[in-house]
Amino acid sequence: MPLTRDLRHFKLSEFKHPELVEERAALWLDELREVWGQPIILTDDARPPGVIPPGGSAKSLHFKGQAFDFRIRHLTWGGLWTLGAAVYTLQRSMPDGESGIEFELVWSHTDKHAHVAFPNDGRKPRLIIQAE
Repeated sequence: MPLTRDLRHFKLSEFKHPELVEERAALWLDELREVWGQPIILTDDARPPGVIPPGGSAKSLHFKGQAFDFRIRHLTWGGLWTLGAAVYTLQRSMPDGESGIEFELVWSHTDKHAHVAFPNDGRKPRLIIQAE
């Protein structure tokens, strides 16, 4: 079901394509914001079919409305650790039968963002760290 309403921590207008965002995934994103206790500024959410950014994948969970990217360039190393701990805490709180969280940190001279996805296909949690 697509996202059609504001959430506790996100306005519908903060999503580029709310009509393509899976509501279940958005609710988990909202819960991550609650657990982390820090603002999340989205830079990417659901993508229309065929719109693949440079370096992107045609199999991305963004195309299912289940993935979100957000800014982390302002974070210290301690802030990155607290974000990771929040993702871990959220993963541990998910009910049995819920898929694992896909969590990626990208930290380079030109790109600093986090990617979080909430698939609904039974896959296990996944952590990816890319750093220069």
